Amino acid sequence: MASVTADVSLEGLLLNGRLFRSPVQPSEYAAVLGIPGRVEDPSTPAPYGHRNNQIHLFDEFGLYLVEHHASRLVDEVVFVLWLEESPFKPAREFTGRLTVGGVNIVPGMLAREFSGSAIAFDGPVLGLWSARRNGVWVGLRAAGTRQRSGRRGKRVRFENVSVCFSSPK
Repeated sequence: MASVTADVSLEGLLLNGRLFRSPVQPSEYAAVLGIPGRVEDPSTPAPYGHRNNQIHLFDEFGLYLVEHHASRLVDEVVFVLWLEESPFKPAREFTGRLTVGGVNIVPGMLAREFSGSAIAFDGPVLGLWSARRNGVWVGLRAAGTRQRSGRRGKRVRFENVSVCFSSPK
């Protein structure tokens, strides 16, 4: 199995040596990651003549891409850190090396362990730390671990890291 190295900053996403700064065709990610294990259409079928966002799941790496329904460009990359909490489920949690603002992020990492990032995040607001600049948005989503009662505990764990791109205006 190949590995993935991802460095996230407000300049973009450096993925296996290739810098992504804006929405691009799925084939540009395929050139870096290979062909996704599967592509899902996640919701109710779209009306005739329309399509839903496509989710490109890279099971072996623990990440997925979101292809916008209208532009057909990938505008979000999600690194899954807590599989049970992910809305789209690759076969495993992220397996490569992931840094966010210079800080190493790993599955199972608690939010309180995240410090020293070069990115000045807003939040957390409802479990989301986020920052944006020049069409690049970076988000870290976290939640408390579930207790036997079903309530969330005080140990807040990262669910995912998302990098979103908007087209230049």
